[in-house]
Amino acid sequence: MFSGVSLYKSSLFVCLYSLITTILIISGYTKKSFIAIAGCSGGLLCAALLTVIMTKCLKLNGFLNNESVYLLSILPKGSSNLVSVIFASITIGSIGAIMDVSMSLASALNELAAAVPDISFKQLLKSGFEIGKDMMGTMANTLILAYIGGSLSFVLVLVAYNTSYLGLLNHQMITVEILQGLAGSIGILCTIPFTTILAAVIYSVKFSVSIEK
Repeated sequence: MFSGVSLYKSSLFVCLYSLITTILIISGYTKKSFIAIAGCSGGLLCAALLTVIMTKCLKLNGFLNNESVYLLSILPKGSSNLVSVIFASITIGSIGAIMDVSMSLASALNELAAAVPDISFKQLLKSGFEIGKDMMGTMANTLILAYIGGSLSFVLVLVAYNTSYLGLLNHQMITVEILQGLAGSIGILCTIPFTTILAAVIYSVKFSVSIEK
C-alpha cells in the first residue's frame, strides 16, 4: 500500500498465497488439497465480493479510530483509500475460518470415500452437506466471537459513551465488526457447497471408473 499497489489486489493475493501454501504443506499435492484449495478460493471470493458491495451500500469512509487518521497522514496521496484497509482486514481475517472449513470438509469426505469405495455421488453429496451444516454453525460462531473478543475494550468504551443502542449500531467501528462477521459467515456458507460438490465429483465411483477407462 505504501508503494502504491492496490490493497484490494494485494490482500487477495496474500490470502490465496496463504491458503495454497498452507494446504500444500499439510496435505501435499493430492486430490484432497486440490478440493480444499478450490473450495476455499470460492468462499474467499464470495466474502470479498460481499465486502465490496456492503462497503459501498453502507457508505463507509474508513475512519474507524485514531489510527485511521494517523494512517491517512502518512500514506501517499494516490494510496489514501482507507476503505481498502477495511476490505483487506475482513478478507485476511476470514481466510483462516474459510480454510479450516474447506480443509476439514475435504478431509472428511476423503476418509469417507476411502472407507466406502463404492459410495455414490449422491451419498457423498448428502454426507458433505450434513457435515458442512454442523461446521457452519460452530465456525460462524467462532468467527464472530473472535472479532468481538479482539475489540472488547473499544466496544465497552463505545457503550459507556453512547446512550442509545441505535447510536451505537451506527458507529462505523461497530458496523465494520458486524460486516466482518457477516462476510466471514457468508464465505464459510459458500465454501461448503463448493467443496462438497467438487469432492463428490472427484471421489465418486463413476467418475473414477470413467477416468480409468
